[in-house]
Amino acid sequence: MRLGRFSSILVVLSLSSCSYRVSVPVDTLQPPTVYYVSPHANITVNYTYNESRRFKDPETVLTSQLDSIAAESAAYSFMGGFTTPALGGHANAVTYCTVRPDSSPSSTFILPKDSVGAIVESTNALQIVSLDYFSLNPDITVVPDVQNQYGYRAYFTIKAVGLWRIYSSDSQTPQAAYLYQKSYSWDAAGSSRREAVDNLPKFTDVASYVGSEAGIAGLAAFTPVWTTQYREIVSSTNPYLKMAQNKVDENNWAEAIKIWSWLVGSNSSNKLKEQAAYNLAVASEVGGNYNLAVNWLDIADSLKSGSQYVAEYRAVLNDRLKAEAVLDSLK
Repeated sequence: MRLGRFSSILVVLSLSSCSYRVSVPVDTLQPPTVYYVSPHANITVNYTYNESRRFKDPETVLTSQLDSIAAESAAYSFMGGFTTPALGGHANAVTYCTVRPDSSPSSTFILPKDSVGAIVESTNALQIVSLDYFSLNPDITVVPDVQNQYGYRAYFTIKAVGLWRIYSSDSQTPQAAYLYQKSYSWDAAGSSRREAVDNLPKFTDVASYVGSEAGIAGLAAFTPVWTTQYREIVSSTNPYLKMAQNKVDENNWAEAIKIWSWLVGSNSSNKLKEQAAYNLAVASEVGGNYNLAVNWLDIADSLKSGSQYVAEYRAVLNDRLKAEAVLDSLK
């Protein structure tokens, strides 16, 4: 378990007249959400696109070009994360580009058998991670700016749809699929319609950005990834809890653990000891010891049962235990 360098104080719930919770970031390893692609096999990250020269309408040509830029960015973003996996050793992966055999993009497109064969022959792939379909569906609207009677405001929206599929080297039938969908929007003002549009972000930059996000999302669907989650410790005007919080702010969890452990064994009130035991549960998770974290929550419950924040954290820990069991099965 990795821990963020600093904690950020966020008073989210008053536990009493002098108690509050403090939010702390914790890096957690999440299992793949759809299917596990092992980094130990030769992997080819494929992306498909339509050749823009096949189209005659200028708007369609531009849209096709932006889709191609986004698809390429998604593939390289995926490969960049896959070659340095969070779980396992260095992965062997390359990218490949497949030109669609037709000029009508469709989310139902599946790599033809000859395309799978060409990828395998060219890259020696055992598995293929393919972005079979990616469309930005861009739209630009320009309207009079209500805040400036002499100006205009342009709105640029993207409704990205991407379909990732996993193929084996000897079959056209997909082994798994992940659908990426996300909407984006940008706006800009100008004294004329043209100026408002010109002040929008560059379309090619937007395509690269959206594609990169689609690649990161695909990575999370098929491989374990690190994510930052947030937990909460209890602090208050009590000098010991406050001192422990200050140690956490300094990223000195070891000293904070000493203070909370002393409080649990002291003659303090059960409420204060319960809060310290709860904090020790959070500290145990930070240290990667989930079973110890559960034990400390049991102690917190025994000192003062019925605390909602303890019950909420127990549910979070149960989810982490399930995730760890999945990750262990992938090793």
